[in-house]
Amino acid sequence: MLDNWRDLDTTFELCDRAVTRKKVTEIKRLLSSLDTGWYKFNASHKIYKNDVIEKLAKTESTFNSTQIENGIEVNEYEYNDVWRKKQFHAYGEKRDALQDILDELEVPDQSNELSLVTDLDQAASDIQTDIGSIDLAVNKLESAINNYNDGEMSANLVIEYKENIERLTNMISVDLKNLVHTTLAMPGEASKPEFSNSNIREMFSRNSLQWKQKLNELYLTLAKKSEVKAVYESKPSLGHVEVSDAHETKVVSGFREQVFLEKTKPPKFDGSELEFPEFQRKWNAQVAKAGLPDESEHDKLRDTVPKQAKDMLFGVNKLDKAWTILGHRYGNRDLISKKLKEQLKSVTCEGKNDPEKLMDLKIKVRNIVTRLETMKLQAALEHDPEFLSSVYNALPDRYKMDWLKITSTESQWTDMLTFLDTAYERAIKELTLLSNISIIPKKVKANAVDASNPADNSLYQKAKDAA
Repeated sequence: MLDNWRDLDTTFELCDRAVTRKKVTEIKRLLSSLDTGWYKFNASHKIYKNDVIEKLAKTESTFNSTQIENGIEVNEYEYNDVWRKKQFHAYGEKRDALQDILDELEVPDQSNELSLVTDLDQAASDIQTDIGSIDLAVNKLESAINNYNDGEMSANLVIEYKENIERLTNMISVDLKNLVHTTLAMPGEASKPEFSNSNIREMFSRNSLQWKQKLNELYLTLAKKSEVKAVYESKPSLGHVEVSDAHETKVVSGFREQVFLEKTKPPKFDGSELEFPEFQRKWNAQVAKAGLPDESEHDKLRDTVPKQAKDMLFGVNKLDKAWTILGHRYGNRDLISKKLKEQLKSVTCEGKNDPEKLMDLKIKVRNIVTRLETMKLQAALEHDPEFLSSVYNALPDRYKMDWLKITSTESQWTDMLTFLDTAYERAIKELTLLSNISIIPKKVKANAVDASNPADNSLYQKAKDAA
């Protein structure tokens, strides 16, 4: 919710700037962004409000209540309905200001049509300017990389050039693409034939394809230009290779080849609500950044989801709408939160001995907690004692005793997480020591420990207790 609010607040600042600049194209674009930003924020605030009422406040009146601190009246919950109304008031003011400026700049009838044509001409000219700038930047980058001989580029330079490639790819796939889509959606036709919609679409498609091919080639070229990772030593060592010729023998050791990873396939989604946020993150990291056309990316998305999801996407042609449908079905925060909490309340541990069981429990609990923290829904864990009770009951018996001995703070749930982290480290040491004890009879057969001998059994037990 706060992320959407920050985005909306940034749009407010851009609106203030647009009022002074008085550019029709910019104002129209901001009006659309302003409306979209408000709808997203308003929807996320409703989810936040319902979650707080369900987990903490219990009633709407409590959610909107106030209290006295140091003689000052403050809200019980900072982001309540009063705060939301302030944001709506600010949204309305910014929108009215933009609309007033737009009404002044746009002249009715013939003058208005001329203004629209001028806007189209200006937008198309901006696209042409951006295409020239990107083309120049790509060519400069290609020239700079090719100035290096194979194997002489340092690792830091390779990283820097890779960042430049990613920055240019983002400019093409996001910034320029959005500008083209906005221009094509504007009513009317430009006054110049070269700025017609078909010419703009063809100009963007042709150039973006050429740039992406060239940037992909530059990415591979960086592997050749990077420093050769081979070390020549005077003495042979593990992994050395002797290279002989008619005159001498050279020893090459520590040689490391550069490894090229095979292309990865798009991530698959199995239909589990708990795995949907991770699937969406992987998709954005691996597929969305590839800059595929929307139609191609939409087809790939349909191929990676289960049958039920494919049926839901049948007849859907827009990528954004497809993600909205999938998010509504599989990305419901309340449903995911409920399933994660059910997992936590029924958590169990597995292992051959107490240390292994403790380690298994810690990993399971941390995984569930991290998922809840990612969705900012971890607050309920602090206030529902059933979660603490479930984890306690899953502890091996001797760790239960250790838990009862610790000094509690105001947050017993945080105490439990800290206890699990500490016990996890101790369990690793216990497993190491126990594994050493278990191999003693194999190493020294003559002095093997006899469990039936009281003296030997006592020594063995002391070693085990020390572990």
